[in-house]
Amino acid sequence: MLSTLSTAIGTGHCIQIKEGWLEWPILWTATIGDTGTAKSPAQDKAVEPLLRRQKQLLEEFQEATKEVYFAKKTAAKADRQPAAKSKTPAKGEEQSSPAAGGAETEPSSSIPTPQLGQVFTTDTTLEALNCCLSRNPRGIALVRDELTAWVLAMNEYKKGSGADRPHWQSMWNGSQIVVNRKNNPKPIIIPRPFVCVIGTLPPDMLGELCDEQGREDGFIHRMLFGFPEPSPRILTDDGIRPVTMARYCGVFDGLRRLRLNMIVADPTVTVELAPGVFEIFRDWVNENYAEMENGP
Repeated sequence: MLSTLSTAIGTGHCIQIKEGWLEWPILWTATIGDTGTAKSPAQDKAVEPLLRRQKQLLEEFQEATKEVYFAKKTAAKADRQPAAKSKTPAKGEEQSSPAAGGAETEPSSSIPTPQLGQVFTTDTTLEALNCCLSRNPRGIALVRDELTAWVLAMNEYKKGSGADRPHWQSMWNGSQIVVNRKNNPKPIIIPRPFVCVIGTLPPDMLGELCDEQGREDGFIHRMLFGFPEPSPRILTDDGIRPVTMARYCGVFDGLRRLRLNMIVADPTVTVELAPGVFEIFRDWVNENYAEMENGP
């Protein structure tokens, strides 16, 4: 749920921890549990707002595509019609013009092709992901049932010699992406890449997230792991009520609309900490640093 709602916020808002330190809500979350403990059904409920929003975007895209098709068809028909012969107007007669004789039909070639908006993906290469982010600057989520498949797929097309893993780490930091390819003279520039990751893992597969050579590269440290308490495997009639899911989706929609209700020049709204919050955060961080330095 944290990653889903973070995707709703996207690049629309960041928080200022202190002067010069900004954080965007980019979260990589993994639920750890044994096989058969209903991790996947639970995740499906958590990402339901993403599914509903993507369905809405698909419907809007299909409707826009239909409208553009008929517009281009009408424009193409007008393009094929011979232009009317011009004649010198008689005395007292007005010169005919598109404005006087009716609206001028827009050339078919100038009608833009609709783009399908995205809020999540389930499988993508880095090259395709960069293109997706350039079309969706607010950001998306990567939803994987098994996160090991995501990690093992890194560099699979480059025989393990690529830079997919550090590239993902840079995206977690929100570092600007500039991609140049020799077959494309125009570079892909993404000022603020935003990808939340959502997935599950059985405990025995946790080691697959580590570097193959055993190095501490910081990749696994970017993950937020959830270890639900084991519970008896029994079937009950408990379920999530539709009204509960509707309220949850309402929170998601409200976060997406939040940026649209603000009139600001900058594409990102910076949220400052309330008085006294930095002191609480500072104490927690320093205690955490001390534990890291003094413990294994």
